[in-house]
Amino acid sequence: MNGQDVQFSPRDGFLVTHAGYFNDAQQNYLIYLYQPILGPVAVGLYNTLKTLENPSALRSQRPMHRILLDYMSVDLVAIEAARRRLEAMGLLRTFTNEDVIGKYFVYELYPPLTPDVFFKDDLLSLLLVQTIGQRAFDDLATRFQLHPVTKDLTEITANFSNVFPEIVARAVQTPTELQQTKKQMTLKQRPAVAYSEADLDTFDWDFLQNLLAKFQVTKAELTKHQQVIYQLHHFYGIDETTMANLIANTLDIVTDEINIKKLESLTLAEYTQTQGSQVKMAPEPETPTPPQTSASQSDAPTAQADSTQELVAQAQRLSVFDFLAWQKQVLGGFVGKGETRVLRELQSRHIFSDQILNMLTYANLHTAGATTVTQAFTDSVANDWLQHHITTPEAALKRIQERQYTKLGKTAKTNNNSRQNYRTTSPTKTVEPIPSWFKEQTSATSEADDS
Repeated sequence: MNGQDVQFSPRDGFLVTHAGYFNDAQQNYLIYLYQPILGPVAVGLYNTLKTLENPSALRSQRPMHRILLDYMSVDLVAIEAARRRLEAMGLLRTFTNEDVIGKYFVYELYPPLTPDVFFKDDLLSLLLVQTIGQRAFDDLATRFQLHPVTKDLTEITANFSNVFPEIVARAVQTPTELQQTKKQMTLKQRPAVAYSEADLDTFDWDFLQNLLAKFQVTKAELTKHQQVIYQLHHFYGIDETTMANLIANTLDIVTDEINIKKLESLTLAEYTQTQGSQVKMAPEPETPTPPQTSASQSDAPTAQADSTQELVAQAQRLSVFDFLAWQKQVLGGFVGKGETRVLRELQSRHIFSDQILNMLTYANLHTAGATTVTQAFTDSVANDWLQHHITTPEAALKRIQERQYTKLGKTAKTNNNSRQNYRTTSPTKTVEPIPSWFKEQTSATSEADDS
């Protein structure tokens, strides 16, 4: 994302409303379940908007977006990216209009899902486990697990009709006023967390269903897990045939239903083997091999240019996982599960295109002393590129060369020599001035000693 993608200016006004009821427990849901996926800036924007909500505010007295920049100490691009993440996760809907004062936005907040609904959503659960890992995911599930009363007890709870019989008798015919209140209290349907229809149409679902027909997998079953299947396809670059083989190995032998957690685990295992997966390299045009000649200094710029062109071309052609696997093969390593988790979590935020994610991988692996893609490096460099509007592989490569990142994504310092000289050089002795009265007193003492 760059500055051209920002849809508002600091002078544009905004209003905040909500389409659901909020309570104290939802803040825990937001921190534990949503923040690992959204990031702290998006959660900060959500809480700031909730704080700034004023139901009695007039449109003519609406605040400007400048107040969000002041409260959060971030720029317009960061606010825009955070807003889109909230929208993608179903926590926010944004509307816009224009009047005589100028352009303004209305932000409609939705409360976080309760844990039982969140963990039953395949896509949200997948995003969370990719971000924090299986062990932390299981710990969160245990944390939010309810412990209802066991069945070996006898219930003696009173029911409503026994306690309020007169109310039950009068409730046979609901008054008109109550009917009107019911309509007013109807909650607006929250936005779904899902890939768009345009994204899903890029995958051949009919072909996948035909491949799975012999396993009795219905179209309804594929539609049920469509979002997760597409997410795996998008990240790993899995085609329909390979996806059919993976699904066939994760079917329940009794019900012929897809075990989505097993599919996720199997895919992760298949694509993070020690020997690495087979990388589907884009076909290169065949060129005749030139005759070998003696090496010269003039060949160096040409070789460097060819290497740069190949890097940019592969970043544009390969999926995020295939680029990672290619780089690991070049460097003689293997793809780790933690590396795929870092990249899939960032991809799910829709901040960068896949080719920029590939350049982030390159920056990770070609930093001095680094051997793996790490969360700390990726977050630091991603923020740097977001603030400097890096949108092409060429711009990313130039930024890498300019910044010379360290293992934590910081800029390498250039004063190492002076620091080393300071350590090895003997400290300079400071000569303090001697007052005249001390000299006279010392002289008098010496004369007395001589006598």
